Parts: sequence; structure tokens; C-alpha cells
Amino acid sequence: MFKKYSKIRISVLLLIILISVNLTSCIDVKQTLDVLNEYQGKEPLYQGIILENLPKGKGFAEGKASISLIEDERSKADDFISSTSAFLFNAADGTVLYEKNIYERIAPASITKILTALMTIEKCSMDDYVTLSEGVVIDYPDAQVAGFLPGDTVNVGDILSAMLVYSGNDCAAGLGEYISGDLDTFAADCNERARQLGCVDTSFKNPHGLDEKGHYTSAYDLYLIFSECMKHDEFLDNIRLTNTSFSYITRNGTTSGMNLYTTNRYLSGVYSAPEGIDVFGGKTGTTENAGCCLICLFYDSEGTPYIGASFGNEDYSSLYENMNRMLSLIGD
Repeated sequence: MFKKYSKIRISVLLLIILISVNLTSCIDVKQTLDVLNEYQGKEPLYQGIILENLPKGKGFAEGKASISLIEDERSKADDFISSTSAFLFNAADGTVLYEKNIYERIAPASITKILTALMTIEKCSMDDYVTLSEGVVIDYPDAQVAGFLPGDTVNVGDILSAMLVYSGNDCAAGLGEYISGDLDTFAADCNERARQLGCVDTSFKNPHGLDEKGHYTSAYDLYLIFSECMKHDEFLDNIRLTNTSFSYITRNGTTSGMNLYTTNRYLSGVYSAPEGIDVFGGKTGTTENAGCCLICLFYDSEGTPYIGASFGNEDYSSLYENMNRMLSLIGD
């Protein structure tokens, strides 16, 4: 459908869009052009009036769910849930069941780690061993850490598991340094990988998601990253775990062990999804700026997969209540 447009027609469509934007002030012109330019490598798309009239699940990234910027602008008034930003997408066909402010820039907290996980899976062997350096010392109040020290040596697969299951910030830092040499270079590498996936609102400054100026993304970008992660068994095998156990070599040369439990309160049994919905697993995140956050893979009773996410919640109770309200839309 898209490919029949000639370059002249594309230019005309863009002109229509820009005129419409100026008249209605619904969307920022620069934002519209940025999205058009960034996603052109995926599939030609036409924002504003044109994209608004396309069926849901078409447009932004080939084969992915999407909605127009105009629709997302209207979602600001949505009071169905209290989350700052949220979505529920059918992962099989891209159907949008619910969305709220999915293109707004947000602090992602530890959901940042799904991109760190993707980089690890793509660039490392799970059988490699990492000797950790000073980066694993996390100087941040109340930061979640597995407890590794500089000089400890751990298997890549094990430290990846500790990061995804327990959300250890020291694990993310150790992997970032191992992959790129230093954390600044790793952040740049992550941002480049995100752009390759079609992300236009992502700028990561660290591998773990602890609050930092200039560290942001959007719910939609995290959906694109999570979708890519789902292609890898190393990711899926870990996000469904309730705990992970392994041994490692301490900096003193002795063998020690860790047994770490999931931060996902669906998997730990604190909260339950609506009847007929199976929780596969996902990634949590919590910081002062981000609030309580979750991105998760679910299945309905027929085995259809869904990706749901909720960001900027006041507390854990609100997070899981809001997620369950979205999940209640499955089958409606």
C-alpha cells in the first residue's frame, strides 16, 4: 500500500501534514519530521492526517503496533489508568488494545536493562567469563545490587541472569564495561543499536537506568527494544525465572554463590493477572524520577502473546492495578 507513492506524492503528503500541524497545533512539526526521517529505513510512512487514517498496527516499524502522533496526543486526557505512559499490544499481529502517551519521553529506570541484555546477547558468548572492575561499585543511594566487587569473576550467562531477574545495577555496569570497555562508550553503543531498531526518543547515559540527566526513552521505543529481545532464548529463559542461582570466583580466588529472587511481583505471587491471562515474564524498574514501571509478556487462554507496559506509577499497588486494568481489555 505504501510503496505506490512516488517521491512527488510523498512531498505533497508531507506538505499537507505540515499545513495541518500548523493549523491545528496538534503535533510539533520537528517531531513529525524526525519520526518520518528516522523510520524511513523501516517502511515509508506518512504522519499526521495520513497516518491517523491508517489501520492500527501499520506504519511506524514494519510488523509492529503503532498509532499516530495525533492519537497519542489525545491520549493525554485518558483517565482509564493513572500511569503516566502505558500500552497493551497484541504481539502476534500488532493490534493496539490500549495506549497512553507512548511517544512521551520518560525515565525508564531499570527497564533500561533490556537493551543492556540485548547488547550482551548479541555481542557475547554466554560461556565467557567477566572479571569485574571498579564500575560495579554503584554510588547511588539504595541502589539494587547483587553484591559483586571489583576483581570478582563471573560467567556472562550468570551475570546476565542476575541483571534480568534481580535487577542488579552492578551486573549491568559490569556487562557494559566488558562489552565496550567503559560505560560512556557502552551508552553510545546502546543508543546506536536503539536507532537501528527504529527508536527515535531514546538517549541512554548508563547501562542500568539509575536516574541521570539526559537518560530517557519512550514507551514505544521500549516496545521496539523488548520485541527484539523476544527473538532470543537467552532473554526469554531469564525473564520468566522466579530466582537464579550460580557460583562465581571472588577477587580473593575463593568460590562463592548467589541465590537471587525476581523483582517481578506477578512472578513472586504478590499480585495476580486477571483470570485467563498467563504472565510469562518481563522487566521491572523503579527510581524516584521514573516511579514504578513494568514491561511484560503475557499470553491469553488461546496462546496469543501480548506485550504490556506501564510507567510512572506512584507505587507498586498502582502499577499492578493499572496493568490489570489494561489486561482486562483482552477478549473484549
